[in-house]
Amino acid sequence: MGNMKKFILGMLLTMLTLTSYGKCDWSNYTMSVYYQIVSGQRVYHSSAKYLGNDIWGDSCVKVQYSIYDHESKKLSGGLGSYLTLYPSGFNHNRYTIYCKLSNICQYCDTTYSYTIEVKNFNKYCFFEEKKACGKYLYEMCLIPNTDTSCKYNYYFSIWGGSSLDKINQKQWDTLSAQYLGSMYNYPSSDLVTQQKGGGFVYQYPKNGRYLLVKQVISCLSDTTTFEKVTIDCLAGIEDLQKPEPKLIGTYDMLGRPVDKVEDNIPYIFLYDNGQRKKIIKVK
Repeated sequence: MGNMKKFILGMLLTMLTLTSYGKCDWSNYTMSVYYQIVSGQRVYHSSAKYLGNDIWGDSCVKVQYSIYDHESKKLSGGLGSYLTLYPSGFNHNRYTIYCKLSNICQYCDTTYSYTIEVKNFNKYCFFEEKKACGKYLYEMCLIPNTDTSCKYNYYFSIWGGSSLDKINQKQWDTLSAQYLGSMYNYPSSDLVTQQKGGGFVYQYPKNGRYLLVKQVISCLSDTTTFEKVTIDCLAGIEDLQKPEPKLIGTYDMLGRPVDKVEDNIPYIFLYDNGQRKKIIKVK
């Protein structure tokens, strides 16, 4: 008899769930998925939306995320009501995001899904050639792609500034380029150049430390790698490029300013860089 009661109760709950499901209108609910570039890496964000806005304050509707790994065939659940993913930490697989919406007041639910294709960049490679002092050729191997609807785009950027120059020599030598690239804050003032395409030749403007950032981006995924660059062979070039100092004052030997310089009399010439010269104009 006890089993019969459980069976009847289960049937009633099932009927209640099926009947109540019709009360829920999910047409105004969606799942938003977008990404942003953070420290050179693509970071995905997902949230449930109602009429285009985040779901807040509705005590009836609950949101729960889960992720399915198509390679390991494992489902990771209980990921909360908002999701942030870092595909750079993935193993180049295919992942499906599931967003389950449950209305606990009307006893119904629905699930939205979105699949991320994390491309395998095992054919990615990078080549560099030193052309001259501070002048380099950089090239990325073009990755074979048969999917004409989703092409690969190749980008280079070079960064250099005080934050890199302040790193002590031991840290610069021992820290990996990938670590430096992930920790660097990329201030706009440090951007030296940006290039689009598989390769380019670049002449560094001065001595110093630089971070070379290489990106391959497709419609669904990307990969970013870094190279440390030290330029120390341009000694003297900066001095040759400095403008000539400007004369800002003329004084006699007693330090008094003069307006007219006479022949065969010594004067002190003062320049804008602080330099002083004793000059005698000879007729």
